Amino acid sequence: MNVLRTAEEIGLVQVGLNVVELLSSEELRNKVGAVMPLPSIKIKDNVEKMVAWIAELGKSKLMFLTPEIALFDIIPKYIADAEVIVLVPCSMDDEVKGRLAENIPANVTVSLLNEPYFPDEFIPSNGVIVACGYMANGRLMVLPETYRMIEHYKDFYGKFVFLPYVKVDEFIKYEEWIEINPDKFNLIWRDAE
Repeated sequence: MNVLRTAEEIGLVQVGLNVVELLSSEELRNKVGAVMPLPSIKIKDNVEKMVAWIAELGKSKLMFLTPEIALFDIIPKYIADAEVIVLVPCSMDDEVKGRLAENIPANVTVSLLNEPYFPDEFIPSNGVIVACGYMANGRLMVLPETYRMIEHYKDFYGKFVFLPYVKVDEFIKYEEWIEINPDKFNLIWRDAE
């Protein structure tokens, strides 16, 4: 199992939730912990808090740079008219895109948009771009595809927010993860644990 490739299909939050369910397995902890920070059991409670925080922004169009399936399932509870757009990296092959489409919950309107395109009628008054990664001692870390997409869509004049699935107290940089300047974001969710 390639944990980071799985995250491309279901998102970092869902991977975190899956890992928490199996934290008793030392083999899994070692495998996942070698490529990304392990979340605490509190990630279950944080999912609801993340969606509530996004809802407080007052936007109906949410463009995610990672497919955060765990959040999509809850979004309609907080944003009745939500339209979720998942940006699909240009490097993603068709088979993976197919699995991504199959994983999307049926209770929310979700569309897949291929990078480098921009969604129609996605403007600062109704849209927000959400990037997910982790926070290590105040430093923001994302995967390379997310970093590239942040750079590509940086000229969006609306809200650009960072949602860490986990926060660790010391700086740990995992292979394949890239540090990104916090100035790229208007807001950062700081309640992760």
